[in-house]
Amino acid sequence: MELRKGKLLHDGKTKKMYAAPADDRLILSFKDNVLFYDSGEITPVKNRGKFAASVSATLFRLLENYHILTHFIQSLKPNEMVVQKLDMFPLQVVVWNCSASHFSKRYGIEKGKPLDHPVIEFCWKNPKVHNPTIGLDHAIAFSLAKEIEMSEMVAVARKINAVLKSFFERRNLILADFQLEFGKSDRGILVGDEISLDTCRLWDVQGGQTDMNRFRLDRGNIPKAYKELFERIGVHV
Repeated sequence: MELRKGKLLHDGKTKKMYAAPADDRLILSFKDNVLFYDSGEITPVKNRGKFAASVSATLFRLLENYHILTHFIQSLKPNEMVVQKLDMFPLQVVVWNCSASHFSKRYGIEKGKPLDHPVIEFCWKNPKVHNPTIGLDHAIAFSLAKEIEMSEMVAVARKINAVLKSFFERRNLILADFQLEFGKSDRGILVGDEISLDTCRLWDVQGGQTDMNRFRLDRGNIPKAYKELFERIGVHV
């Protein structure tokens, strides 16, 4: 279905957001950029936009099959999707199943070690203070979310973790950690933004050959990593 994009509402590092014909909808256009979160550096990667949009659409549909509400409505062009407009929480929810990256450094836990229980953390999306990890009291005190909303996001994140872990395990991939964003609509609290190869850290069961973080250290191998993961996941563009 072809929809005409309206006014450009936001031009971000990895996505553009456009108005849609319906007032309660938006059109997301994914750029061919990869954001390296540790440094803030942006690197152009061929076809990254359609990879991110296709994987996100596939995973959003998967979650909807498990009665998890998302903002996804439909795919458009290979790098575009129509989504429901949300009042987004200024929070990023990070789910850790394994010790990796700065989690390992922060707590002195061996890198790659599976955790006995998933750890869910909230980061305040505020670049002025470097997007710090915060707790429930911070969120309430700073008027970022209510206690009941925080509890719901945690419950949904745990359910999403169970669904995605199983999905990737069937493809011989370990979901080490991933990021989520949530927003509110008249339907309640929904999963928003994207769930893609850039928001999930995946390791090969046989030895980490598809660890996106490892490939990112060698920037030239990013397209190869995307292609390999696409084939493993079974997503078609």
